[in-house]
Amino acid sequence: MKISIPCMECSLSQATQTGATANIPLYEMDVQEDGLYRLTCSNGHLSRVYLTSEKFELLFDIGLNAIVDGYYRDAVSSITAALERFYEYFVKVYAASIGIDAEAYSSSWREIKNQSERQLGAFIFSYLHWTRSKPVLLSNRFVEFRNAVIHKGKIPSKTEAIEYANVVLNLINPIVLKMKEELSETMRVIQHREFRDFTQALPASDARFASMTMVGAISMALAVSERHAMTIDERLRRIELNRVVRRLG
Repeated sequence: MKISIPCMECSLSQATQTGATANIPLYEMDVQEDGLYRLTCSNGHLSRVYLTSEKFELLFDIGLNAIVDGYYRDAVSSITAALERFYEYFVKVYAASIGIDAEAYSSSWREIKNQSERQLGAFIFSYLHWTRSKPVLLSNRFVEFRNAVIHKGKIPSKTEAIEYANVVLNLINPIVLKMKEELSETMRVIQHREFRDFTQALPASDARFASMTMVGAISMALAVSERHAMTIDERLRRIELNRVVRRLG
């Protein structure tokens, strides 16, 4: 998957001169693990742009891009990873919301970071403690489908990949909305802390940068009042449209 990154100096210059940034050229870059994108624009400007989107947001959209590209097995793998990373994110946020120290959380999570079943258990009981109810999980049918694809080499159809993506989206987004309603301050504090730790670890050459976010099928940047997708149809259409625009441009 590619991320569209603007030159920040060109953006600032045009906004100062015209009050608009609609015509700023965007540069397609591969998704980076650390979230920091380094580019030199056609005018020779060097930009550093940090993407603040959570990893599960990116992984889900990587899965949707794989559907558009026709790699349905890769799509199921990425969407599964998105769900697992969302569970991790939820546990981290909820632990912080009830006063668990960040270092205590991190040292405890290290004990289960390579064990997906234990991570699922941590999510189930964290959610139970928060809501006093059991979370909705993947049904046995989709657990078996996921395992067949990831562990047994099953090659899914486009229809199966889309159905799985919609199921996962409907597991994540209702919880995302509830988190935004009840845990937004904790999420803000965590994002600020992790952003601070990230910037402090950067070399001096990367010290000046701007931040941006990506609005995908799952987006922590959307306000509670904004519409949150419950099917992937619109996002798939947008990805396909963006591909056409890039080819024509």
